[in-house]
Amino acid sequence: MAFPLVMRDSQITLEDVERLALPLAELAKTRTGCDDFRWVGADDEAALTVLPETWQKAVSAVMASGEPQAGAEAGGVRLFLPIGSGPPVAVAILAGCASRRWSAEALREEVDALALHLAAFREYYAEPLTGMANTLLFQRQLRHLLAQGQRRGVLVLLELYPPSRDAERAWAYVQKGGSYLASLFGATGNLFHLGSGIFALL
Repeated sequence: MAFPLVMRDSQITLEDVERLALPLAELAKTRTGCDDFRWVGADDEAALTVLPETWQKAVSAVMASGEPQAGAEAGGVRLFLPIGSGPPVAVAILAGCASRRWSAEALREEVDALALHLAAFREYYAEPLTGMANTLLFQRQLRHLLAQGQRRGVLVLLELYPPSRDAERAWAYVQKGGSYLASLFGATGNLFHLGSGIFALL
């Protein structure tokens, strides 16, 4: 019998960062006292070029060294924190932080805390059968959109009904369907598995 649960690699991936950007941003802003959170993928040249030149240099330096940086700006302090063990898969940029002295040890502590929480988020917000974002993250995304004042959107629900009553074949059918939907719409972004073969695209 095939094992029904998805076994994920222990390494944090760019897909993890994209899928979990909302809870990661809320955690990082709470921990650091910063007003703004954004992130740039390791190979995302387009996202890098729209940043201010000083930010581009800092992000490139963090990508190359894997070491976090802090710098002063008009609104306070900005932080550049690598995400992922080994070579960073992304760099988190926190701006508008309260003025304080960030030692190398304090920055490294924030990097380790983000990595630890991101790994926990990955398990907490994953639907075990398909490995996709689950109902908890779906609800959190909806609440975030409403809090931002967004009252319009499109929600597509798709139910895959397994043609077999055999549990193993039904699991395999839903997993295969989830993989197909992920290949169409992307495994990150706004694709969710709500359970029982019901998928949501927000």
